[in-house]
Amino acid sequence: MNFRHFILALSACLLLTSCSKVGLTGPAGPVGPQGPPNNANVTSYLISNQAWTTGLFKFGVPGISQLVMDSGLVLAYARNHGDTLDWYPLPYVVGSNILSMEYYSLDTVAMYSNYSGAGVDFRFDIIMGH
Repeated sequence: MNFRHFILALSACLLLTSCSKVGLTGPAGPVGPQGPPNNANVTSYLISNQAWTTGLFKFGVPGISQLVMDSGLVLAYARNHGDTLDWYPLPYVVGSNILSMEYYSLDTVAMYSNYSGAGVDFRFDIIMGH
């Protein structure tokens, strides 16, 4: 028997002997406790119709507390001013143009762009930590 036949026979044996029948589904477990209401703790801040120049620029965003810094999260989005349907998560990259949130600190979000722009709304979603 050559090596190829050996591997084929071994594979067939493993395939046939490794399958097992599935048993009956067991009873449902107990219902867990109700979680706290409104536990998402998300706040959105809108900064409307903004213009910027190339480089780093900052926005004051109240609500970025030490608790958010320690265990929360800030997400950033942009859209054309007047658009009521679409929000684009940052970083936003089109061709060689980049618009991104670089970092956040207490009550501040720092943004970066390698191009100048205007007529853009920014939304920052602040997710509180526990």
